[in-house]
Order: sequence, then C-alpha cells, then structure tokens
Amino acid sequence: MVAVWGTIGFKAWDGLNGNDSEQIVQNSTKPFIPKKVVIADTFSVQNITRDPFLGTIEKQKGSKPERMIVPPKIKWIPIVYNGILKNNVTGEHVYVLQINNKEHLLKRGNKIEGITLIKGNSKSIVVKYKGEQKTIKLYE
Repeated sequence: MVAVWGTIGFKAWDGLNGNDSEQIVQNSTKPFIPKKVVIADTFSVQNITRDPFLGTIEKQKGSKPERMIVPPKIKWIPIVYNGILKNNVTGEHVYVLQINNKEHLLKRGNKIEGITLIKGNSKSIVVKYKGEQKTIKLYE
C-alpha cells in the first residue's frame, strides 16, 4: 500500500514541478490544404396519395362524404309473454302471448297481427315483426 501511495505522490510531484527542458517541437513540412466543402442535397416532402401497404389510391378531397342509410326505427306493438303450455300427449308447446291487450295462443311459426313466433322456452320467446327480431322475457 505504501508503494501505491508513493507512486501516486511521485507522479503528482513530477507533474507539478515539470521538466520544461524536454519539450519537443515538431515542425511540419507539409503545406496546409483545407478540406473540400460538400454541399448537402436538398429535398422536399410531397403528399403521397397512395397507401404504401395496400397499394390503393386515396380518394380526392372535396368529394361528398358517403352518408350511411339508417333504416327507420320500427315501432313495436305491445307484446307480453305470459307463459307456456305443454300437451302431454303430443309434447307440443303452446305459448301464451298478450298482443295489443288481447290474449293469444301461438305455436312456433304461427303469425298473428304481423307477429311471428320464431322460438321460445319457459323463460323467454323470440318474435319477428316487420323483419326485425326481438326477445321477450316471461312476465312475472
């Protein structure tokens, strides 16, 4: 450890006291030649109308945006699912529905007042009215 500190101390002392007589002056015989200046290429960014991944061309601006046609909302007549009846002999199900405050008995596929019974079980039924389907739960 003493040797390490001794070496560090000697180098510090030698660096502070320095030996100026050993400076070497190097003369160069080559003439100074400046480097050539290279002019950087200029570029401009242009708007790309083609999708680089799909290869499709973007639509021109100024065209009218397409409007989505929303089908008119169908106003449903009041329907209440009151229950299910089962014929023990044939095993057929008959569903009890209240349509426009009138009680009707329907089997699957039957149509009354524009309402078709698609399917059903003891908890809910699926009916179709003017092309739209709706699930109706059992009224409790």
